Amino acid sequence: MKRKPAFKKAKKSRKSDESVNTSVDGTPRVWQEVVKSLFHEKFKSVDSDVSHAMNNQECMNTQAALSTTDNFSRFSEQNPVSIIPVFLDWLRLPENEELYNEMITLNPIMLDRLIRSFGPQLEAHKISQTEFACILDKLDITYSDPAFPQTMNNLEQDQHETPEIQTHKISKRKRKPKEKQIDTPMEGNQTFGYKVITENSITPMPNYEAMDEKELLKELDRNGCRRMCRSNAIATLRQIFEATHPVLSCTTPIPTAVTRILMAGARKAESEAAALAREKRIRAAIAKVAPSDPTTSQTMNDLEALTQAALMATDKNPVSIIPVFLDWLRLPENEELYNEMLTLNPIMLERLIRSFGPQLQAHKISQADFSSVLDKLHITYCLRKPGDGRHY
Repeated sequence: MKRKPAFKKAKKSRKSDESVNTSVDGTPRVWQEVVKSLFHEKFKSVDSDVSHAMNNQECMNTQAALSTTDNFSRFSEQNPVSIIPVFLDWLRLPENEELYNEMITLNPIMLDRLIRSFGPQLEAHKISQTEFACILDKLDITYSDPAFPQTMNNLEQDQHETPEIQTHKISKRKRKPKEKQIDTPMEGNQTFGYKVITENSITPMPNYEAMDEKELLKELDRNGCRRMCRSNAIATLRQIFEATHPVLSCTTPIPTAVTRILMAGARKAESEAAALAREKRIRAAIAKVAPSDPTTSQTMNDLEALTQAALMATDKNPVSIIPVFLDWLRLPENEELYNEMLTLNPIMLERLIRSFGPQLQAHKISQADFSSVLDKLHITYCLRKPGDGRHY
């Protein structure tokens, strides 16, 4: 009879345990703990994936982790860096072997050709043309666009045709642009035909680095350039501004065709004077050799008359003796002399004149003209000082 209260107490304690293990809505507390632990693990994995994705060095290794979650699938598709392994695998395909070899040899690739071939992959990953150009810059791939050189050529042509500096509005306030003061040509410089221009104001270069992407694209479109990455766009716009806004100084006159013609005439006169002085020195040196050697006095006397006759015959060209002299050198009896010339050894001028004298008389070539022919053929010859046997 005493066991009934004990059973009732045990039953009450069981109810109290069930009330402890259940929540207000009736769900077991064990299930709630399991669900919380699962959510914590899931959020931890997502946070780790995000931290790896934001790291630029491990961005290639986190694509698989980002693709596992639905929340970050859009991020992996819109990230331009994610297209790099796809682009490299596409380049290694057999049908792209020619394009791959051109990139290895550092030849510039047409951007239209790349976009036309790799276009489906770019559309699948939602990569724009500007972002694809940035990827090519990161991979150090040289590419070119046919529209850009044509634009630069047009700008340079416009610069030569209209070198005047254009004025632009610096701020939003309505201000009258300052006029340039163009002086009249100076009296002392009228012969050279240039003007000295002084400027009161210089158009400042816009701050392209502070512009956002839309403003840069607008400037590129205004100048007729293609879309490109930010760094290349800034460099291109600076180059265009410097080409279209030249700085003219009052201390540096602009040379014209007249000054170039005068300078060319002065240089030509100097070269002719130097050639004439050299010819006079050669003639004087050859004239000193004539009475020095008694063994060749007869040959020299014969050549004096030949020299006077050659000077009077102006219609004879000394260059016409060159093929005759070369054929004479190739004769068997002149083999020793020919070998000495091939070894670049200096040849005595008297020896050549003594051997080749009849041909010189037949063609009415003077001794001075024959020495100039030897100079044109790059044949080293030497003379002899009067009174001794030393060469010089």
